[in-house]
Amino acid sequence: MEQLSEAGLGPAGAIRAATLTAAEALGLEGELGIVAPGAVADLVILEGDPLEDITNLRRVRAVMWNGRLATFEQLLGY
Repeated sequence: MEQLSEAGLGPAGAIRAATLTAAEALGLEGELGIVAPGAVADLVILEGDPLEDITNLRRVRAVMWNGRLATFEQLLGY
């Protein structure tokens, strides 16, 4: 996403390309790429705003996956 941002999409465009646009390309809009009732809502909780700096996507604090909250440490097994 950093390269997409640097290529001219900007942070918001890069995030959209990796989520909503990708879901649309797969024919899964309404299920993936959005946070809404009935959608698959796996979330990544970051320590910084990726719209201010796309590299903040590397600063993962926790993940909501299959309805369960896990810290980055738990996901890595330590």
